[in-house]
Amino acid sequence: SSDETTGVAVYGQIAAGEPININEELDTFYLPSEWTNYKDSFILQVRGDSMIGTDINDGDLVLVKRQDYAKNWDIVVAVIDETVTLKRLSKMSEMVALIAENPKYEAISVKEEDLNILGIVVGVIKKY
Repeated sequence: SSDETTGVAVYGQIAAGEPININEELDTFYLPSEWTNYKDSFILQVRGDSMIGTDINDGDLVLVKRQDYAKNWDIVVAVIDETVTLKRLSKMSEMVALIAENPKYEAISVKEEDLNILGIVVGVIKKY
């Protein structure tokens, strides 16, 4: 039926700015089941302003599809040196740039083998 919902795990905050660590599961957020397949999804709360150019703001929740790969220009949850950050992915030969959508932040350049992708952002739940 159209009123069915699916619970999606909410984890701590993800930095849209300086990388930080993800906490353990904090909560469950219920979304309409017909929106998507949430079996491999999770939600993170955004902290910081590095993705404001994509209208992802401090306090918003991002719905992340869990996968270990991404296409060029996807918005990804990336792990570098055990810290997690939310950025736009840009692939260049053997290097990868993690690009902020705010001009006050520099891109983070890493070797592709040093980057671990946890998932791609497939939705944003706005904080009001």
